[in-house]
This record gives sequence, structure tokens and C-alpha cells, in this order.
Amino acid sequence: MDCGILYKTTMPIRLEGLTDVDWAGYKADRRSTSGFVFSHDSGAIYWSSKKQPIVPLSSIEAEYRGAAVAACEVIWLERILKDLGVPIKDPTPLFCDNMSNIYLAWKAY
Repeated sequence: MDCGILYKTTMPIRLEGLTDVDWAGYKADRRSTSGFVFSHDSGAIYWSSKKQPIVPLSSIEAEYRGAAVAACEVIWLERILKDLGVPIKDPTPLFCDNMSNIYLAWKAY
């Protein structure tokens, strides 16, 4: 009863995303699990975890695919919030923990 997630009513909101992948986590088929979470202030508002439909040949490929899925989801989330009349303060940062993935994203930018 004393624990919970606090959602503040600040407007406009500021979203933040985090993505991670378990490369080849399923030993039977060597497929990876992608996951992401989006939060507003300290409260999680949208998250997902799924087995990737492909077998990546490297951890960087798995991480990049996971980040790409999360980027698509943040666009969807921002559009839904906009349609609901909820203003978003800044572009949504998307964090990942793979340095090669970060480098690839910067090169593509």
C-alpha cells in the first residue's frame, strides 16, 4: 500500500526512453529479446519486451534493431499524446547501453 509510481501533472511533459537487448538469449533458436521503456519524470508510462523476429549475426545488429523499434514506438507515442492534446516539451531522448550502437546512430544522424 505504501509503494507505487508517482505521476506528476506537469505540463508540458518530458518523455525519456531506454532500450536494451539480450543478444541470442534463447539458446534453442539464438534469437534475441528487445525491450524498451518510456517514462515521464520518474514514472514508466509505456514499455514492451519482445523476441526479435530475426536471428542477428552480432550483438550490434541486435541492439541497433532494438533501438530502431524503440524509435518507431516513440514517434507513435508522441503522435498519440499530440492527438490527445498533451504538449511535449522537448524531443524524446532514447538511451541505449551499446557503444557501437551509439556510434552507428550518430553516423546515421
